[in-house]
Amino acid sequence: MSQDAVLVVKKYYDALAKGDMEQLLAVAAADIILEEASSLPYAGIYQGHQGWMEFGAAFNTVWQDAAITVDSINDAGHYVIGLARLSAKSRSTLKSIEMPLAELFWVVDGKIKRLIPFYWDTAAVLKVLE
Repeated sequence: MSQDAVLVVKKYYDALAKGDMEQLLAVAAADIILEEASSLPYAGIYQGHQGWMEFGAAFNTVWQDAAITVDSINDAGHYVIGLARLSAKSRSTLKSIEMPLAELFWVVDGKIKRLIPFYWDTAAVLKVLE
């Protein structure tokens, strides 16, 4: 990747913090692929802008007051790594969670082509939702 790819990911996190869906879609390739862990209630592979919006709706059905605090964005050769902290409150239990989060981004032609988030402890996520 390159510093240009790092800037694309920075724009993604900036837009996410503002809840700016237009800017989020602007940095996403039309055929973006988002892969969520199979153990989570919003598990699956989400494809394209429509899929990304469907993921957002599924995530927001489970969580409220979600926020990502970015620690660093790093060029890792073939992809960009975002290291952050995720905090959120379960809509069903009102329990909160905070944990490290690593996200891998593949940026092609100035757009995010693929995104895979790695939650520190998916078992803890599920426990908060019980």
